[in-house]
Amino acid sequence: MEKVASGFVRNSASLGGNLVMAQRNHFPSDIATVLVVGSLVNLMNGLKSEEITMEEFLRRTELDSKSILVSVKILDWDRIMSISAGTKMKLLFETYRSAPRPLGNALPYLNAALMAKISRCVSSNGMVVSDCRFAFGAYGTKHAIRATKVEEFLTGKVVSVDVLYEAVMLLRSIVVLDDDTSYPAYRSSLAAGFLFEFFSHLVEVELNKQYHPVGELLAESGAVIQAYGMVADTQKHADMAADLVVVDYDMENLEPPILSVEEAVRKSSFFEVPSFFQPKQVGDFSKGMAEADHKILSAEIKLGSQYYFYMETQTALAVPDEDNCIVVYSSIQAPEDAQSTISRCLGIPEHKVRVITRRVGGGFGGKAMKAIPVATACALAAYNLRRPVRMYMNRKTDMKTTGGRHPMEVTYSVGFKEDGKITALHLDILINAGIGVDISPIIPLFMVGAIKKYDWGAFSFDIKVCRTNHSSKSAMRGPREVQGTFISEAVIEHVASVLSMDVDSVRINNLHTFNSLDFFCKGAAGELKEYTLPSIWDKLAASSSFKERTDMIKQFNMCNKWRKWVGGIELGQGLWTKVKQLTEFSLSAIKCDGMGDFLEKIRIIQADTLSLIQGGLTAGN
Repeated sequence: MEKVASGFVRNSASLGGNLVMAQRNHFPSDIATVLVVGSLVNLMNGLKSEEITMEEFLRRTELDSKSILVSVKILDWDRIMSISAGTKMKLLFETYRSAPRPLGNALPYLNAALMAKISRCVSSNGMVVSDCRFAFGAYGTKHAIRATKVEEFLTGKVVSVDVLYEAVMLLRSIVVLDDDTSYPAYRSSLAAGFLFEFFSHLVEVELNKQYHPVGELLAESGAVIQAYGMVADTQKHADMAADLVVVDYDMENLEPPILSVEEAVRKSSFFEVPSFFQPKQVGDFSKGMAEADHKILSAEIKLGSQYYFYMETQTALAVPDEDNCIVVYSSIQAPEDAQSTISRCLGIPEHKVRVITRRVGGGFGGKAMKAIPVATACALAAYNLRRPVRMYMNRKTDMKTTGGRHPMEVTYSVGFKEDGKITALHLDILINAGIGVDISPIIPLFMVGAIKKYDWGAFSFDIKVCRTNHSSKSAMRGPREVQGTFISEAVIEHVASVLSMDVDSVRINNLHTFNSLDFFCKGAAGELKEYTLPSIWDKLAASSSFKERTDMIKQFNMCNKWRKWVGGIELGQGLWTKVKQLTEFSLSAIKCDGMGDFLEKIRIIQADTLSLIQGGLTAGN
């Protein structure tokens, strides 16, 4: 159970919820697979109650809102075995799971639950399988299945290498993956490997010497002299030692690194996005484009990365405690994740690891996943040396390792009417996730949710999470809403520009009605009386005299061609340079007085309340 989800989810979720997700949403549940080998489900629909097997429950059509999962009855195998104690039977039961990461919140490539009743064969020294049940799930099917053909084949047979080989071959023909399932050969081999491992202790397997010494246990070459890390008595000594390290990388037979999303696409280097994180497309894009009066085709947006620039870099302090415990003070946003990782690294139970976070010194998402390696390395050194160890990253190292926001390259095509009403939008989005998966698979779902804030008529997209050789990207300050909102507003402003319309008029024409909101966000629209966005928009426009102010500004600009006041404080962000560049660009466009290079003729003066009394606050950049 410790591998199911995370500690937080296990403490707040329920067994019933997990099973209903598996039945209705085809969630790759580890629990459902385990229960398939021996449990009964009690269902109630109205006044009708029935008891069925877990496998029948999963195979049924999706439960409706009137059906209730009342209880799950797990078979009492101890009692069953005691009944047949005279035959000296033995019960074998194991569960297996393989996932991209050992953390419970990583979806499995395949999970399995294997149960067998065995007894000594009277005519040989082997073990006879008298009964068995094998369940496999999460390999691309809608739900876990029983490998009944393998069960029937093994029942009554003496376990031997030849018998296991035939069973494995039969299992490979049963665990068949859909064409669009990732890593099909690997998942199929996992099923075979799990079955063989389950029975391997009952047979003697002679190792094939053809590939000697490949596969044999050997001491790691150079392990004695190779340094995996260093601990010093002072920070100065640690820095001096680190500066003396010379790393020599062997580049022979290595492919060139993937440094752009375009290269990742050419080499099909992607991270898998699980099916339940796949966002849903809306409507018929081709039909929407056919209804459009105007079209913008293959426009491009490029969104760069951002570094966190929190005040304090990653840091941790680990202190060994009595009874083989350890206390870790970490500037982490998710202490329970550090606790579980440290526990596995040190090989001690989680209750012997205490993680304390008093303050983080600025986080913005950069001290969620990225703080775990620092806390774990610090804990490992302290645990082995049995003395307190402190670790922190200097700013340069911190910037190299923490990644930041996901860069993206977006290509969009949009169709729209003469009044600015958009009829169809298609997005091709390439997300640069870097070298590690981190939280990247969830970005498409939530980013599309942010884009759906407008009624696009029809909305289609192709989003790829690209694996490159950059540092892995992570959560950062609205890690999906920021990009989704930018893309949405860029499209709206482009449409307004083409039509020479006020951008707010285009926004109003594409605000959701309750029906369109329900169409775009199935099950999340709430009730009609709760949807108040259009009325809020109207009230804000009226209370702020928005139209009157807009008209005043337009009139002022018409009558005052050159008098434009722009306030801003130069903070080192290059504000003055940008203003000079934009001014020169604008003046060059209208060819003022036939002059060419304006850059040297433009002067930016300091902020002065005498001439600019409403400059406002310069911040957030």
